[in-house]
Amino acid sequence: MLKHIRMPIYFFIMCILILNSNADVVHAQSLFGRVSNFQTQDSSVLFNLPYSSNLPFSADSNGFMNFPNTSINIYVSSSSGNDDNPGTLSSPVQTLAQGVKLLNSDTNDKSGRFTASATLYLKAGDTWTNQNLADPRHGSWVLSGTNQQQPVVVTNYGYGNRPIIQLNSSSIALSTRYGSGGPGQVGNIAINGINLYSASADPSSSSFNGLSGGIGVDMTLPGGWLYLQDCEFSFLSTGVVIGQGIGTNASAHSKIRAGLHLPSARGGSLARGGYEGNGLAGFYSYRNLYLDSYNNQGDSSQGLYLNGAEIAYIIQNLFDHNGYNENVVGAGASTKNGDIYVGSNNGVVTVMGNIISRTSFMGALLESDDIAYNNLFLYSASGPVPYSIVD
Repeated sequence: MLKHIRMPIYFFIMCILILNSNADVVHAQSLFGRVSNFQTQDSSVLFNLPYSSNLPFSADSNGFMNFPNTSINIYVSSSSGNDDNPGTLSSPVQTLAQGVKLLNSDTNDKSGRFTASATLYLKAGDTWTNQNLADPRHGSWVLSGTNQQQPVVVTNYGYGNRPIIQLNSSSIALSTRYGSGGPGQVGNIAINGINLYSASADPSSSSFNGLSGGIGVDMTLPGGWLYLQDCEFSFLSTGVVIGQGIGTNASAHSKIRAGLHLPSARGGSLARGGYEGNGLAGFYSYRNLYLDSYNNQGDSSQGLYLNGAEIAYIIQNLFDHNGYNENVVGAGASTKNGDIYVGSNNGVVTVMGNIISRTSFMGALLESDDIAYNNLFLYSASGPVPYSIVD
């Protein structure tokens, strides 16, 4: 149903793009159509970003980041795997827990820090229900890449739709919040081409139970970089939480803006996946879909909550219908919810080339020294202006 609601918006966007030939958001049909891949040839934006020395990855012909090949590769398939298998391409394991366990078992550092880059492959078209990417020995995600150039990667393999991690109302697909016995810093992670979804929060699903969904990614611990590309976050309470997230103590983190350190000045000095700060060293959100987040259980809701990164880039994403759901009891529009919330505990945040629409209140709540340009803002459910900058 929501796909059909978005179609009139698409025609409106196309009129704007025809009138404005300089708009960075090209191919609006791909952005609004919940498609498997964005289609655009322009990746030059990734290599000309404010305060950035250069993205450490190349781009393919469609403009997507190419993450590096790895020596450790674990394959997971819910439809054809078996947890007694070794996790190879021809003999994948079945559950996410076993895949993550094997991924960490193949490293030399049992604290959870990688000494070499590794990849967890999830089979395209498969679904994992009420599972998450927690190491069963720690209760959370504890794995880090070696540095910014060699992240640990979670991605897909094969052909078909994005693999789905289907969450319930209390679960988090990838969280560093609740682990025990793990490292104090987790970072240098890339998540590519994964669908994080709560069917129980989707009014059109037979599994709908009237409660808001889980959280897609929750990076509470400080660490290196986080890259999100070509993912979908839908019908969650919040798609992504970075830093001092929802339900955490804001006073536990210092204000990063007071002493901003840019990644270009740090070079390759990030030690074993971390840095001596109070948040992530950096964050990229590139060509992701943040859709239909809401919360009717007493907490706030955003597509993206960002409050703990030294530097962040939010580029060419679609944020639509976040912070409320008019078809769910107790999930009405609120001034505390929206598409993008950027708190004061970040370095400079760049928001560029996004479509940000049908927000609960503010499309993007930013600080006065953040950078926002070439974005398209459409409609706020509870306020006249879907865009705000605060000091």
